[in-house]
Amino acid sequence: VEELRENFADKFTDSADAASAAIAICEDPSIELFKKYRTIYYLRDTKTRDCLQALGKLLISQKTSPLFRHEVAFILGQLAPESEAVLDQLRESIYNESEHEIVRHESLMAVSSITKNKELIRSFVGHSSKIISDSAEVAVDLMDYW
Repeated sequence: VEELRENFADKFTDSADAASAAIAICEDPSIELFKKYRTIYYLRDTKTRDCLQALGKLLISQKTSPLFRHEVAFILGQLAPESEAVLDQLRESIYNESEHEIVRHESLMAVSSITKNKELIRSFVGHSSKIISDSAEVAVDLMDYW
């Protein structure tokens, strides 16, 4: 990540430009997944609003793999409460019935870290997908615990 940070710092003086470049890297099918992961962790470490918005865009992008989008949701959960700026994208991921269950699972967990809106999370307890239902149940329990 440090090497990537240096490369981005050399090329971009503005976080919006760095975020745009990161999106281009992550959506390019010719770039190896490891470099894409390094890029999203660079965005996580930067923590600017532009970089958070880039992560939100990557979460709902169908140009990336479900495993990658899961990792983006995980990072957004780590960035709570800063990632409140991308709650709409997380909600979109959760409500998207065609989204892979593992992405929806991690988006539920991220939302539970960012907001105390138990009703949103609780509405997925009993979902037809066991993964989604169990994730919502655990998320509510964790919200109660912490």
